[in-house]
Amino acid sequence: DLSYADLRYADMSDADLSHADLRYADLSYADLRYADMSDAPIIPNIHQQVYAAASQPGALNMRFWHTCDTTHCRAGWVVALAGEEGKALEGRIGTPAAASLIYLASDPGLGKFPSFYCDDDTALADMKDRAEQEAAKAGAV
Repeated sequence: DLSYADLRYADMSDADLSHADLRYADLSYADLRYADMSDAPIIPNIHQQVYAAASQPGALNMRFWHTCDTTHCRAGWVVALAGEEGKALEGRIGTPAAASLIYLASDPGLGKFPSFYCDDDTALADMKDRAEQEAAKAGAV
């Protein structure tokens, strides 16, 4: 039970989190490389998909996980883009933890997580940067 835990910057590499209760835990910048997230859905090209969704006019609101079907914070978009599996995971462990696990399952090389608690401009700039890096990496393959 890690609910409500402050895990910012924590080194949790190699941890088995497949059935952990992480509701409301703050995993901002936590290192979860090689952690077991076997129950997390995968979003192909996650950074490009999240940026494409969140960069639409009125689509990003970092103050709330979800405000409607078309407006979410960064973590909310990750969960929404993961579909029913993302929604189920969110129901079990909360939005920030579910988004963190989905991010890492979708991009195992992610390393440290982005902050889900920054302002809209900072979040969007980071999403854009990660989307461009992901696209460049895919083009180089």
